[in-house]
Amino acid sequence: ISRNRFQELHMRMRIFGENIKGPYVKVEPLSLHIQEINLGIWKPGRDLAINEI
Repeated sequence: ISRNRFQELHMRMRIFGENIKGPYVKVEPLSLHIQEINLGIWKPGRDLAINEI
């Protein structure tokens, strides 16, 4: 197998184990952090405004 062909295959091949929980496993910690911060910042009020574009 040529070096170029090996590099093409290596670039596109991913091997995962059985313990992968889903497609979002790598971004889940960031998502949870953002959700926690937003819940601490956002204070629900009585009024609602809708911006129609």
